[in-house]
Amino acid sequence: GSVAVTDPNPTPEWAESPTIYEVFVRSFAGDTLPTTFAEIERRVEYLEHLGVDALWLTPVLASPTEHGYHVTDYYDTASDLGSREAFVSLVDACHDAGIRVVFDLVINHTSRDHPAFQLHSAGVDAYADHYRRTDAAADVTGIDWAELDGGAAPDYYFEWGRIPNLNYDSPTVREWLLDVIDEWAGVVDGFRADVAWGVPHGFWKEVADRVPEDVLLLDETLPHDPFYGEGEFHRHYDTSLYEALRAIGTGEKPADAVETALARGEWLGFDDPASQMRYVENHDEDRYLAEYGRDALRAAAAVTFTLPGAPMIYAGQERGNETYRGPIRWHDGDNALTEFHRELAALRAAEPVLRTGAVDFDGRAADVRVVEGDAERVTAYERTPPEEGEVDGGVDAADGDPLLVVVNFADEPATVAVPEEVEADLFGDGSAAERDGDGEARVAVDAVAVLR
Repeated sequence: GSVAVTDPNPTPEWAESPTIYEVFVRSFAGDTLPTTFAEIERRVEYLEHLGVDALWLTPVLASPTEHGYHVTDYYDTASDLGSREAFVSLVDACHDAGIRVVFDLVINHTSRDHPAFQLHSAGVDAYADHYRRTDAAADVTGIDWAELDGGAAPDYYFEWGRIPNLNYDSPTVREWLLDVIDEWAGVVDGFRADVAWGVPHGFWKEVADRVPEDVLLLDETLPHDPFYGEGEFHRHYDTSLYEALRAIGTGEKPADAVETALARGEWLGFDDPASQMRYVENHDEDRYLAEYGRDALRAAAAVTFTLPGAPMIYAGQERGNETYRGPIRWHDGDNALTEFHRELAALRAAEPVLRTGAVDFDGRAADVRVVEGDAERVTAYERTPPEEGEVDGGVDAADGDPLLVVVNFADEPATVAVPEEVEADLFGDGSAAERDGDGEARVAVDAVAVLR
């Protein structure tokens, strides 16, 4: 008889290949106004103009810190950002613009100023099992922790003495945090799980079973770990590509390291390249522009937009920001760089094969030859329609034409010889390939060319 195969944890349709925009919430309004939910809402029109599909906000819950990752109340928004009602208004405005909202979920730890940890530290019986304890001899903070039975110190990662780890062996803790997820799952469209690698797999499976089917689950797992995709998360941080793009930026590796990064993901066990969130920077990393320059940034961004998966722009990346959490450069930003990112998003939206197609570094891509320029800084790959014709946005991707992508990380343009059947560059002005005296097709590549 026939056998039916179903995915027990399917990716929400809207989240199969969205362009994500991450906002560090307390710097988005610029260098004069304090950022609030209302101020972010006033700038939703910019996000719509940029062509993003999802807005990821760094933590919005009560916290004593600017970054918000030290949560003190899971049920209330930060007072400086605004009320819960103001947050819902922002979400509604995004939805009106066709933009989904992703909530930064911080549940590996709390702030040590959270009442639950204070009561735990003070020996209140009801909170005795809420936090993990470890050998005090391993403590590196120098803090004279309040002594509980056995003298064990709070458990934490690295030197993070201000954010003790919650204890997932406690049914009470699990019930508490599942309730937190229920609280916000009806408001937002997805969760980005902070320090997802610190929370047990079993709990994430409970979360995946619990949230509505249209809620995206995005993990922060460092390094790349495919096991969080087994009935848990739909999309994953692509640290393999991130590290490769950094190595290309420094010149430590050639541009062909992009191929190695994709192969590494497959080798690790990620069977679907579209499950990755592709990024060049985020709120935890130095700005790519500051480290490697504008030309390399444009090439790296082009790679994230022309590979399968979900490209992510960290707010300010497109404006020429060089400080990793500083205010967005609105009045003095790089408008040409902004337009470059907008055109990448528009081309990706217009060409289904860029979202759903396969990646091929052989065939036509292997025939690309650098005629003028630095060959070590140029890479090429072809995006080909899926064999069985996946439907994306009402369009059968199998009906699309293959696209040849050529990316140049160098400071100077490169001239490349391409297969004869190439007609035009879909990116930028759409100029046609030129022919030399021998009839060879050649294309000038500034940062990226997408050739049909």
